[in-house]
Amino acid sequence: MKNKREYISRVIATWFGSGFLPKAPGTWGSLAAVPFAYFISVYAGFSTFISATVVLFIVGVWASNTIEKSAGKKDPGFIVVDEVVGQWIALFPLPFLYKHINHHYFFCFLISLLVTAFIAFRIFDIWKPYPIRHWERSIPGGLGIMIDDVIAGFYALIITTAVTIGILFIFNKLL
Repeated sequence: MKNKREYISRVIATWFGSGFLPKAPGTWGSLAAVPFAYFISVYAGFSTFISATVVLFIVGVWASNTIEKSAGKKDPGFIVVDEVVGQWIALFPLPFLYKHINHHYFFCFLISLLVTAFIAFRIFDIWKPYPIRHWERSIPGGLGIMIDDVIAGFYALIITTAVTIGILFIFNKLL
């Protein structure tokens, strides 16, 4: 490590080292994002969750850019803060589910939402449908690293929103 700034950017870019776990660092980064998303969205609320996501995106651009330069490699696999932001976006419906379902039943539905968000985000992140691949290739540096996962997160958000609406509909019909 050259200095404190590079150390901090490495901790952020690798999401506390999860990007260094063996095989499929993006998957590990997505998994490491889930507990943070849960605690922020459930205990601090939707607006804080949105704000934290925006702040992490901005800080993630800086950290990714710094680490990409120091690694001397375009979009090194161990940078996973982009997966964290994308996964958080896919989980935006979480605070709504928490707010509108009796807390005794919340955990029953929580697992289905978490699994759906995780799988949907990973599929879009790996598949990279239009315009994800285009933007990933055409935007350099930290912004290019981050933007494809943001778009994948919004694609996954469509699915998780539909699942959340379905859960709320079923829950309201059952009780």
